Amino acid sequence: MKKKLSQKWVQCLLIILGTILMVSCQSDVYYKERAVNRAREYLLKNSKELSQVQREYIKYNKPVLLHKGIFSQYKPWITERYQVCVTWTVPGEEDAFLVFGTGNYHMRDWSPIRIIRKQFIEKDKQKISAMKAAVSYAMNNMLFLPDETRNYIRFSTPRFAMTNFALDKQGLLNKTDAFGKAKSAKLIAKEKATLKKQEQVSLIYTTGNEAKKVVIIGVSGAGFSGWQPVTGFEVTEVELNLHISASL
Repeated sequence: MKKKLSQKWVQCLLIILGTILMVSCQSDVYYKERAVNRAREYLLKNSKELSQVQREYIKYNKPVLLHKGIFSQYKPWITERYQVCVTWTVPGEEDAFLVFGTGNYHMRDWSPIRIIRKQFIEKDKQKISAMKAAVSYAMNNMLFLPDETRNYIRFSTPRFAMTNFALDKQGLLNKTDAFGKAKSAKLIAKEKATLKKQEQVSLIYTTGNEAKKVVIIGVSGAGFSGWQPVTGFEVTEVELNLHISASL
């Protein structure tokens, strides 16, 4: 009888813990979404020089979140203070628009402080493009992930690494162009040669599931140029470390 009661208590505790985790994931996404909306409103209010088309772009396009710890020696990531820049690269503008603010990892208390206009070096631009492509891939193709996990990917800055997972690069080759017209044998051969030279670069996301990481694997040229996603999946940290050849 005592054993049965003990098992029931364990089951109840597991259910409660699971519920808390689910609520935490959903609230985390809510606070980050709210912070992004604050940044968007602040940018539109204080950037009167933008054209109507550019303003519409900011209204309806997702930004990239760039963050860095303020006190690097302070370890607990849940309470550590971060500099967070909600960043848009706007068509027709050489500068990126960064709405700067500070807050904890969840961005519950984040509010905009000022706007920074910055030209990123080419490597940074390629990184931002890769992050956008990875988010798009996760939202459109990784439907096996829970919504809260995919939302973590939307609002997180990933770690970049060189990896050596088994990968079918040939799946990226397309024998027709964007208009459905067949490519020439010469062009296909050229694309194969380029693909062969490209490196495997993975974007690694830490989400609400502490036991696993989400990895989106892609290929790119030097300095992340032309990075394009090939596949994505969840993996344990132990297995992930077996396939990382270098951190970037």
